[in-house]
Amino acid sequence: MTDTGPGVWSGWRSKEIRITGAGERKPVPLEIRGGFTSTFLVQPVRSGTEGRDTGGFLLVTSGGGPHRVVLPPEFDSLLIGRQRVGSEGASGFHRWKVRVLSRSALPALSSETVEGEKAESFTYSRPAGETRPAVLHYEFQGRGDVIYCPGNGQPPKTVRTHTYEERAGTLPLSREGYVTVVTSEKWKVSITP
Repeated sequence: MTDTGPGVWSGWRSKEIRITGAGERKPVPLEIRGGFTSTFLVQPVRSGTEGRDTGGFLLVTSGGGPHRVVLPPEFDSLLIGRQRVGSEGASGFHRWKVRVLSRSALPALSSETVEGEKAESFTYSRPAGETRPAVLHYEFQGRGDVIYCPGNGQPPKTVRTHTYEERAGTLPLSREGYVTVVTSEKWKVSITP
């Protein structure tokens, strides 16, 4: 693995990396890129006095484009596992890269419908004076996850879609924070204030 600067890591082999600022009871926005011809499985990891605990998978990279996700507040590291590669070289076609993002680097959720096909994260801020939770509307073409991480360190809420009936729905956003959409198929999201 190669460190390429503060809050930036890259490599081509499977590796566990400790994320700057993670595990301090706040979610950490990340941008993850996989190789063009390889796929990487990305899992959150919690280190502790009794060993380490992985939290299922966070993302499977596909293609070389960016995937923006939020590491939930209870995790401090990422485990990146190389899944498939066209050849055994370590060229840029097979490398992964992770970097910490600022909150302002993520798009904000709004009542405008946003569409995509890769993992994407959004910020949500409650308008001043508003006491009711906003409602997130989501729609997937196939399977997918919606992960809502309140910015105050509370545990995230995850909605997983598996069947046709579950592919569209709503999720209340009670506090400002982050919403991450994880799927490799088409999706749409918007909010109703």
